[in-house]
Amino acid sequence: MTGAQHPALVCALLYARLAKWDDAHQIAHGVLKLLKQPLTRYQAWCLLAQCADATNLGDATAAECMQAAANE
Repeated sequence: MTGAQHPALVCALLYARLAKWDDAHQIAHGVLKLLKQPLTRYQAWCLLAQCADATNLGDATAAECMQAAANE
């Protein structure tokens, strides 16, 4: 399974849909620690950028996450 098909990432996306940004962030961060599939990592980085934007962590943080996604 890759990308948004991965169960952990689906869980993180559901938390994001429910606006539980801290939970979504923790799960996406855990996905990055454990998995090496580029598409899954790309999706996790994009979700981290979305979490950063939603929690007002700043445009710089969101931009860093999107740059990391592009590097995957």
